[in-house]
Amino acid sequence: MIPTKERLAQVLYTAGLHDLERAARAGQYDDYESKSLTPIHDLVADLLRARRKDLAQRAASGEWDGTDAEARRWMTENSLIGGEYRKRPVVVTAFYFGEGDGPTLVRWIGEPAALLREGGKEIEIATLEGTMVAAEGDYIIRGVKGEFYPCKSDIFQATYEGVGEER
Repeated sequence: MIPTKERLAQVLYTAGLHDLERAARAGQYDDYESKSLTPIHDLVADLLRARRKDLAQRAASGEWDGTDAEARRWMTENSLIGGEYRKRPVVVTAFYFGEGDGPTLVRWIGEPAALLREGGKEIEIATLEGTMVAAEGDYIIRGVKGEFYPCKSDIFQATYEGVGEER
């Protein structure tokens, strides 16, 4: 497979944009080699200055963004650890915040870490990441280190299952 920067350089050469072609071969517009934080933005701007709106649109649409394979190679070459991860199967305790459950859940969490708001329809929770608010319909989770945090019902349903349940 032809590297992205080489494919771009070929297009720029064919278009007669030789200065931009040399910049592409040098990695100036490469997501992983460029010193710029916004190499594709730079490419779009240079193409617009060259009055090549057609190529600028192709660049803006992602045609010359780095590929996943190029990202993996770059991460390996730069000793970065990355990839896809799956959550470990840890057991947490969680309760659904139903109508009228606010006072009971505040007692479970403990004051001052939890405070009722909006007439008991919300609970302000001091979490490891700062203050968060749980509303009726959310779940409140006690994590593996004893910390508490709210979780929207749809996220909870997609992420957790009851112990002993199978999907």
